Amino acid sequence: MRSASTNVILLVVAARDVRSHGRHQPDRRHQATVGPRLASSRSSCDGVMEPDWNAVEWVVRVNGTVDAFLSWLTLDGWSLGHGNPAHESLYVFPRDDGSKPTMADAQWIADVMAFDHDAPIDAAPRGSGHFGNLPPSGTVTQPIVPAGPLSLEHSVRYWENLRIAHQAAADNRFDAPFTLRYEDGPDAPGTDFSQRFSNERTRNLVSLYAMASRQADVLSEYLCLYRILEAVDGGNGKAAATHLLPDLTTYQFGHLSLVEVFVDPPARVNAFDRYRAWAVDEIGELGLDDPDVDLAGYLYKIRNSLAHGKHEALTTGRGEEFMAAARALPIVKLLARMAVEQTT
Repeated sequence: MRSASTNVILLVVAARDVRSHGRHQPDRRHQATVGPRLASSRSSCDGVMEPDWNAVEWVVRVNGTVDAFLSWLTLDGWSLGHGNPAHESLYVFPRDDGSKPTMADAQWIADVMAFDHDAPIDAAPRGSGHFGNLPPSGTVTQPIVPAGPLSLEHSVRYWENLRIAHQAAADNRFDAPFTLRYEDGPDAPGTDFSQRFSNERTRNLVSLYAMASRQADVLSEYLCLYRILEAVDGGNGKAAATHLLPDLTTYQFGHLSLVEVFVDPPARVNAFDRYRAWAVDEIGELGLDDPDVDLAGYLYKIRNSLAHGKHEALTTGRGEEFMAAARALPIVKLLARMAVEQTT
Protein backbone atom coordinates (compact mmCIF):
# COMPACT_ATOMS: atom_id res chain seq x y z
CA MET A 1 0.00 0.00 0.00
CA ARG A 2 1.32 3.43 -0.89
CA SER A 3 2.22 5.76 1.94
CA ALA A 4 -0.32 8.59 2.18
CA SER A 5 2.39 10.90 3.53
CA THR A 6 4.13 11.08 0.16
CA ASN A 7 1.18 11.23 -2.20
CA VAL A 8 1.23 13.71 -5.05
CA ILE A 9 -2.26 13.17 -6.42
CA LEU A 10 -4.28 12.63 -3.27
CA LEU A 11 -7.44 11.47 -4.96
CA VAL A 12 -5.59 8.96 -7.12
CA VAL A 13 -4.15 7.45 -3.96
CA ALA A 14 -7.62 7.33 -2.41
CA ALA A 15 -8.84 5.53 -5.52
CA ARG A 16 -5.98 3.05 -5.33
CA ASP A 17 -6.27 2.49 -1.58
CA VAL A 18 -9.73 2.93 -0.10
CA ARG A 19 -8.44 2.12 3.35
CA SER A 20 -6.61 5.45 3.58
CA HIS A 21 -8.69 7.99 5.52
CA GLY A 22 -6.23 10.89 5.76
CA ARG A 23 -7.58 14.35 5.08
CA HIS A 24 -5.46 17.11 3.59
CA GLN A 25 -6.21 20.55 4.93
CA PRO A 26 -6.13 23.43 2.41
CA ASP A 27 -3.38 25.97 2.76
CA ARG A 28 -4.88 29.42 3.30
CA ARG A 29 -1.70 31.19 4.32
CA HIS A 30 -1.53 33.56 1.39
CA GLN A 31 -4.72 35.30 0.34
CA ALA A 32 -3.25 38.62 -0.68
CA THR A 33 -5.69 41.28 -1.75
CA VAL A 34 -5.68 42.94 -5.14
CA GLY A 35 -5.04 46.66 -5.08
CA PRO A 36 -8.05 48.94 -5.49
CA ARG A 37 -6.53 51.47 -7.87
CA LEU A 38 -7.12 51.97 -11.57
CA ALA A 39 -4.88 53.39 -14.25
CA SER A 40 -6.21 55.96 -16.69
CA SER A 41 -9.48 54.29 -17.56
CA ARG A 42 -12.44 54.64 -19.84
CA SER A 43 -16.10 53.86 -19.45
CA SER A 44 -17.44 50.81 -21.26
CA CYS A 45 -20.80 50.71 -23.00
CA ASP A 46 -22.50 49.57 -19.79
CA GLY A 47 -20.95 52.34 -17.71
CA VAL A 48 -18.38 50.12 -15.96
CA MET A 49 -14.92 51.64 -15.77
CA GLU A 50 -12.25 49.75 -17.72
CA PRO A 51 -8.52 50.22 -17.22
CA ASP A 52 -5.79 51.15 -19.61
CA TRP A 53 -4.62 47.60 -20.20
CA ASN A 54 -1.20 48.81 -21.36
CA ALA A 55 -0.60 50.23 -17.88
CA VAL A 56 -1.52 47.07 -15.94
CA GLU A 57 1.36 45.44 -14.09
CA TRP A 58 1.46 41.66 -13.80
CA VAL A 59 2.56 39.00 -11.37
CA VAL A 60 2.90 35.26 -11.88
CA ARG A 61 1.34 33.40 -8.93
CA VAL A 62 3.27 30.19 -8.28
CA ASN A 63 0.55 28.21 -6.50
CA GLY A 64 1.83 24.99 -5.00
CA THR A 65 5.18 26.15 -3.66
CA VAL A 66 6.34 28.34 -0.77
CA ASP A 67 8.24 31.61 -0.65
CA ALA A 68 11.44 29.88 0.46
CA PHE A 69 11.63 28.04 -2.89
CA LEU A 70 11.18 31.13 -5.07
CA SER A 71 14.09 32.92 -6.69
CA TRP A 72 14.70 35.79 -9.06
CA LEU A 73 14.62 34.51 -12.62
CA THR A 74 14.89 35.47 -16.25
CA LEU A 75 12.21 33.67 -18.25
CA ASP A 76 11.63 34.19 -21.95
CA GLY A 77 13.61 37.43 -21.80
CA TRP A 78 11.63 38.88 -18.86
CA SER A 79 13.08 39.41 -15.38
CA LEU A 80 10.93 38.10 -12.54
CA GLY A 81 11.47 38.95 -8.89
CA HIS A 82 9.74 39.11 -5.54
CA GLY A 83 9.64 41.04 -2.32
CA ASN A 84 9.53 39.75 1.23
CA PRO A 85 7.10 38.17 1.78
CA ALA A 86 6.60 37.06 -1.80
CA HIS A 87 3.10 35.65 -1.30
CA GLU A 88 4.14 32.89 -3.72
CA SER A 89 4.24 35.48 -6.52
CA LEU A 90 6.83 36.77 -8.95
CA TYR A 91 6.61 40.29 -10.38
CA VAL A 92 7.31 40.60 -14.12
CA PHE A 93 9.62 43.60 -14.46
CA PRO A 94 9.65 45.96 -17.44
CA ARG A 95 12.56 45.42 -19.82
CA ASP A 96 15.57 47.71 -19.95
CA ASP A 97 14.05 49.55 -22.92
CA GLY A 98 11.02 50.40 -20.78
CA SER A 99 8.61 48.00 -22.48
CA LYS A 100 6.15 46.41 -20.07
CA PRO A 101 4.77 42.89 -20.24
CA THR A 102 1.31 42.62 -21.72
CA MET A 103 -1.36 40.32 -20.38
CA ALA A 104 -0.42 37.86 -23.14
CA ASP A 105 3.25 37.98 -22.10
CA ALA A 106 2.44 37.31 -18.44
CA GLN A 107 -0.04 34.57 -19.28
CA TRP A 108 2.46 32.82 -21.56
CA ILE A 109 5.06 32.80 -18.78
CA ALA A 110 2.45 31.39 -16.39
CA ASP A 111 1.34 28.76 -18.91
CA VAL A 112 4.85 27.42 -19.50
CA MET A 113 5.63 27.43 -15.78
CA ALA A 114 2.36 25.55 -15.20
CA PHE A 115 3.43 22.95 -17.76
CA ASP A 116 6.96 22.62 -16.41
CA HIS A 117 5.72 22.11 -12.84
CA ASP A 118 2.34 20.44 -13.47
CA ALA A 119 0.97 23.12 -11.16
CA PRO A 120 -1.90 25.67 -11.25
CA ILE A 121 0.38 28.65 -11.86
CA ASP A 122 -1.46 31.73 -13.15
CA ALA A 123 -1.01 35.39 -14.01
CA ALA A 124 -2.84 38.23 -12.30
CA PRO A 125 -2.71 42.02 -11.90
CA ARG A 126 -0.17 43.22 -9.40
CA GLY A 127 -1.68 42.99 -5.92
CA SER A 128 -1.67 45.42 -3.03
CA GLY A 129 1.11 44.77 -0.56
CA HIS A 130 3.29 42.89 -3.02
CA PHE A 131 6.93 43.84 -3.61
CA GLY A 132 6.99 46.67 -1.13
CA ASN A 133 10.72 46.23 -0.55
CA LEU A 134 11.86 46.08 -4.16
CA PRO A 135 14.64 48.46 -5.18
CA PRO A 136 13.25 51.89 -6.18
CA SER A 137 12.44 52.09 -9.84
CA GLY A 138 10.70 54.71 -11.89
CA THR A 139 9.01 51.98 -13.92
CA VAL A 140 7.26 50.37 -10.94
CA THR A 141 3.88 52.04 -10.38
CA GLN A 142 1.09 51.61 -7.87
CA PRO A 143 -1.09 48.47 -8.04
CA ILE A 144 -3.54 48.31 -10.92
CA VAL A 145 -6.80 46.36 -11.14
CA PRO A 146 -8.59 45.57 -14.42
CA ALA A 147 -12.24 46.35 -13.69
CA GLY A 148 -14.11 45.56 -16.89
CA PRO A 149 -16.40 43.93 -17.57
CA LEU A 150 -16.93 43.46 -13.82
CA SER A 151 -17.41 46.25 -11.33
CA LEU A 152 -14.33 47.20 -9.31
CA GLU A 153 -15.64 45.38 -6.24
CA HIS A 154 -16.38 42.24 -8.24
CA SER A 155 -13.06 42.45 -10.06
CA VAL A 156 -11.15 42.32 -6.77
CA ARG A 157 -13.29 39.39 -5.66
CA TYR A 158 -12.75 37.63 -8.99
CA TRP A 159 -8.95 37.67 -8.78
CA GLU A 160 -9.05 36.63 -5.13
CA ASN A 161 -11.43 33.74 -5.75
CA LEU A 162 -9.42 32.63 -8.77
CA ARG A 163 -6.32 32.37 -6.63
CA ILE A 164 -8.16 30.47 -3.91
CA ALA A 165 -9.43 28.00 -6.55
CA HIS A 166 -5.94 27.49 -7.96
CA GLN A 167 -4.49 27.03 -4.49
CA ALA A 168 -7.15 24.38 -3.92
CA ALA A 169 -6.05 22.67 -7.13
CA ALA A 170 -2.47 22.66 -5.86
CA ASP A 171 -3.58 21.28 -2.50
CA ASN A 172 -5.44 18.46 -4.24
CA ARG A 173 -2.46 17.56 -6.43
CA PHE A 174 0.45 17.87 -4.01
CA ASP A 175 0.96 17.36 -0.31
CA ALA A 176 4.39 18.98 -0.37
CA PRO A 177 5.75 22.18 -1.99
CA PHE A 178 7.73 21.89 -5.20
CA THR A 179 10.97 23.62 -6.08
CA LEU A 180 11.41 25.58 -9.29
CA ARG A 181 12.99 23.45 -12.02
CA TYR A 182 15.01 26.23 -13.63
CA GLU A 183 18.28 25.36 -11.96
CA ASP A 184 21.49 24.12 -13.53
CA GLY A 185 21.13 20.44 -14.30
CA PRO A 186 21.04 18.00 -17.19
CA ASP A 187 17.23 17.81 -17.23
CA ALA A 188 16.35 21.40 -16.28
CA PRO A 189 13.87 22.85 -18.80
CA GLY A 190 15.12 25.79 -20.85
CA THR A 191 14.10 29.30 -19.87
CA ASP A 192 13.82 30.59 -23.45
CA PHE A 193 10.18 29.62 -23.74
CA SER A 194 9.69 31.04 -27.22
CA GLN A 195 12.56 28.93 -28.52
CA ARG A 196 11.39 25.77 -26.76
CA PHE A 197 7.87 26.14 -28.13
CA SER A 198 8.57 27.90 -31.37
CA ASN A 199 5.34 27.42 -33.32
CA GLU A 200 1.74 28.28 -32.68
CA ARG A 201 0.59 24.67 -32.55
CA THR A 202 2.96 23.74 -29.74
CA ARG A 203 2.21 26.93 -27.84
CA ASN A 204 -1.47 26.05 -27.98
CA LEU A 205 -0.75 22.60 -26.55
CA VAL A 206 1.20 24.18 -23.69
CA SER A 207 -1.75 26.45 -22.90
CA LEU A 208 -4.14 23.48 -23.03
CA TYR A 209 -1.95 21.68 -20.51
CA ALA A 210 -1.80 24.77 -18.32
CA MET A 211 -5.61 24.91 -18.33
CA ALA A 212 -5.69 21.28 -17.20
CA SER A 213 -3.19 21.99 -14.42
CA ARG A 214 -5.51 24.65 -12.96
CA GLN A 215 -8.41 22.23 -12.48
CA ALA A 216 -9.20 21.25 -8.90
CA ASP A 217 -11.57 18.49 -10.01
CA VAL A 218 -10.08 15.20 -11.25
CA LEU A 219 -12.67 14.70 -13.98
CA SER A 220 -12.18 18.21 -15.36
CA GLU A 221 -8.41 17.70 -15.37
CA TYR A 222 -8.77 14.39 -17.21
CA LEU A 223 -10.93 15.90 -19.93
CA CYS A 224 -8.65 18.91 -20.37
CA LEU A 225 -5.59 16.67 -20.66
CA TYR A 226 -7.30 14.36 -23.16
CA ARG A 227 -7.96 17.35 -25.42
CA ILE A 228 -4.21 17.49 -26.00
CA LEU A 229 -4.25 14.00 -27.49
CA GLU A 230 -7.15 15.04 -29.72
CA ALA A 231 -5.30 18.18 -30.79
CA VAL A 232 -2.20 16.18 -31.68
CA ASP A 233 -3.82 13.58 -33.93
CA GLY A 234 -6.65 15.79 -35.17
CA GLY A 235 -9.20 13.12 -34.27
CA ASN A 236 -10.42 11.32 -31.19
CA GLY A 237 -7.00 11.08 -29.54
CA LYS A 238 -6.73 7.30 -29.81
CA ALA A 239 -4.07 7.41 -32.52
CA ALA A 240 -1.90 9.76 -30.45
CA ALA A 241 -2.33 7.60 -27.33
CA THR A 242 -1.49 4.42 -29.26
CA HIS A 243 1.64 6.04 -30.67
CA LEU A 244 2.88 7.35 -27.31
CA LEU A 245 2.01 4.46 -24.97
CA PRO A 246 4.99 2.19 -25.82
CA ASP A 247 7.42 4.88 -24.59
CA LEU A 248 5.62 5.68 -21.33
CA THR A 249 7.82 3.45 -19.17
CA THR A 250 11.14 4.77 -20.53
CA TYR A 251 10.44 8.40 -21.47
CA GLN A 252 12.59 10.98 -19.67
CA PHE A 253 10.10 13.34 -18.05
CA GLY A 254 12.74 15.21 -16.04
CA HIS A 255 12.65 15.97 -12.33
CA LEU A 256 9.92 17.82 -10.47
CA SER A 257 11.11 17.85 -6.88
CA LEU A 258 8.59 17.81 -4.02
CA VAL A 259 10.14 18.60 -0.65
CA GLU A 260 8.54 16.78 2.24
CA VAL A 261 9.41 19.28 4.94
CA PHE A 262 7.65 17.48 7.79
CA VAL A 263 10.09 14.60 7.91
CA ASP A 264 13.59 14.77 9.37
CA PRO A 265 15.68 15.16 7.35
CA PRO A 266 13.43 16.63 4.61
CA ALA A 267 12.96 14.19 1.74
CA ARG A 268 12.68 14.93 -1.96
CA VAL A 269 10.36 13.02 -4.26
CA ASN A 270 10.23 13.25 -8.06
CA ALA A 271 6.57 13.80 -8.90
CA PHE A 272 7.03 12.53 -12.46
CA ASP A 273 8.44 9.23 -11.18
CA ARG A 274 5.46 8.95 -8.86
CA TYR A 275 3.05 9.55 -11.74
CA ARG A 276 4.80 6.91 -13.84
CA ALA A 277 4.69 4.32 -11.04
CA TRP A 278 0.96 4.87 -10.60
CA ALA A 279 0.34 4.74 -14.35
CA VAL A 280 2.28 1.49 -14.82
CA ASP A 281 0.59 -0.03 -11.78
CA GLU A 282 -2.88 0.81 -13.08
CA ILE A 283 -2.11 -0.52 -16.56
CA GLY A 284 -0.90 -3.78 -15.05
CA GLU A 285 -3.83 -4.21 -12.66
CA LEU A 286 -6.32 -3.72 -15.48
CA GLY A 287 -4.49 -6.18 -17.70
CA LEU A 288 -4.06 -3.39 -20.22
CA ASP A 289 -0.36 -4.16 -20.62
CA ASP A 290 -1.43 -7.01 -22.91
CA PRO A 291 -0.75 -5.81 -26.47
CA ASP A 292 -4.06 -7.29 -27.56
CA VAL A 293 -5.96 -5.05 -25.13
CA ASP A 294 -7.05 -1.62 -26.41
CA LEU A 295 -5.70 0.73 -23.74
CA ALA A 296 -6.21 3.77 -25.97
CA GLY A 297 -9.84 2.75 -26.37
CA TYR A 298 -10.21 2.44 -22.59
CA LEU A 299 -8.90 5.99 -22.07
CA TYR A 300 -11.15 7.25 -24.86
CA LYS A 301 -14.19 5.59 -23.29
CA ILE A 302 -13.56 7.52 -20.07
CA ARG A 303 -13.21 10.71 -22.11
CA ASN A 304 -16.56 10.10 -23.79
CA SER A 305 -18.28 9.54 -20.45
CA LEU A 306 -17.08 13.01 -19.42
CA ALA A 307 -17.61 14.91 -22.66
CA HIS A 308 -21.07 13.73 -23.67
CA GLY A 309 -24.35 14.01 -21.83
CA LYS A 310 -26.53 12.04 -24.27
CA HIS A 311 -25.76 8.80 -22.40
CA GLU A 312 -25.01 8.26 -18.72
CA ALA A 313 -22.40 10.92 -18.04
CA LEU A 314 -19.61 10.23 -15.58
CA THR A 315 -19.84 12.38 -12.46
CA THR A 316 -18.29 12.27 -9.01
CA GLY A 317 -21.30 10.33 -7.77
CA ARG A 318 -20.68 7.32 -10.01
CA GLY A 319 -18.61 5.40 -7.44
CA GLU A 320 -16.17 2.94 -8.97
CA GLU A 321 -16.40 4.51 -12.42
CA PHE A 322 -15.26 7.79 -10.91
CA MET A 323 -12.41 6.04 -9.10
CA ALA A 324 -11.40 4.31 -12.34
CA ALA A 325 -11.10 7.69 -14.05
CA ALA A 326 -9.02 9.00 -11.13
CA ARG A 327 -6.66 6.02 -11.40
CA ALA A 328 -6.34 6.54 -15.16
CA LEU A 329 -5.48 10.22 -14.73
CA PRO A 330 -1.69 9.68 -14.37
CA ILE A 331 -1.68 7.73 -17.65
CA VAL A 332 -3.38 10.54 -19.57
CA LYS A 333 -1.24 13.15 -17.82
CA LEU A 334 2.04 11.55 -18.90
CA LEU A 335 0.79 10.93 -22.43
CA ALA A 336 -0.21 14.60 -22.66
CA ARG A 337 3.24 15.71 -21.47
CA MET A 338 4.90 13.49 -24.07
CA ALA A 339 2.58 14.83 -26.76
CA VAL A 340 3.46 18.45 -25.94
CA GLU A 341 7.21 17.85 -25.84
CA GLN A 342 7.32 15.76 -29.03
CA THR A 343 5.16 18.05 -31.14
CA THR A 344 7.05 20.39 -33.47
